Amino acid sequence: MKYIYGIILSSLLLFTPLSFAARTAIFEEGCSYSTPYITSTSLIKVGTGMTDTFVLEGLNFSSESTVSIPGFEGVIENVNYVDGRLEITISTNETEGIYSLIIHNVCSTNSEFLENGNNQLQITSMEWLDLRINGDDFSNLRVRSGMTVHRDEQGMYFSGIGPWASWVKFEDQGFQRGEGTTVEWIFNNNDYFMIGIGSTETNELGYEQHKEAEWLAYFSSANYFYGMFGNIGTPGSYYHYQPTNVSIPVGSTLKLKMENDGKKDARITLYELPSGNKSDWNDESVVIYSFISNSLGTQSNLIPFILPADGPKSRFLGLRLN
Repeated sequence: MKYIYGIILSSLLLFTPLSFAARTAIFEEGCSYSTPYITSTSLIKVGTGMTDTFVLEGLNFSSESTVSIPGFEGVIENVNYVDGRLEITISTNETEGIYSLIIHNVCSTNSEFLENGNNQLQITSMEWLDLRINGDDFSNLRVRSGMTVHRDEQGMYFSGIGPWASWVKFEDQGFQRGEGTTVEWIFNNNDYFMIGIGSTETNELGYEQHKEAEWLAYFSSANYFYGMFGNIGTPGSYYHYQPTNVSIPVGSTLKLKMENDGKKDARITLYELPSGNKSDWNDESVVIYSFISNSLGTQSNLIPFILPADGPKSRFLGLRLN
């Protein structure tokens, strides 16, 4: 009787996944487990030749859930269950491709639901943009009127205006909210500034640009990561603040990694790199601080965004979107 019920229920679930997934189970002979279902809809992009962690939202995940990726030639390093989400760490080789994600709950998988997890992971070659002199060209880099862009062997910096009226927009690197984009910055911190994600929908004449941005990391001094700042859902209305209060090594080369558009519940991680050499930009061995975002940003047209200090103390070396 259990087996027959399982067949009937499995068929129903295929046609009404969301209504059943959270509250029913697939029954088979001698086995009863809730069937997992991935609710994340964004395409997950991971670069070739790297180790990366991405987060899946879903229903019926547990500490017993495991993951398989059919056809994937890399390695699934770890699956961690945290607050209803799965944090999945993979190492890739140089093979590019698009793969499906299968979540296993002992005797049931998300493939019980038509197309759930299908073609949701893309492994692709993603290059760093070099902000130093003789690096990459930025034809659509815009700054506030009165500011000047400087580039030398140590990186990019800006002069003119002052906090928090200065802004820098990397408009040729724009992306859409919901695409699940990870934004990574490489920089040397020797001053105060904000860095992260903004949008095209800002008041460029305002003098409180942290209220205009979507989500920015604020480094209040050469040795302190103060917190995150951004708008409260409408650019310019007021600012939203998430404290971090983390000490950082003075003069170090840092990497800020903002996953999944930097949105609410996305992971943000600050790393210390061995050096500013481009060969070290993929290094993630030293984590200074990692946390879950509580951003309130809602704008659709997103761009890498900096609110710099006036002068050369801090240098911006690299930018990558994936």
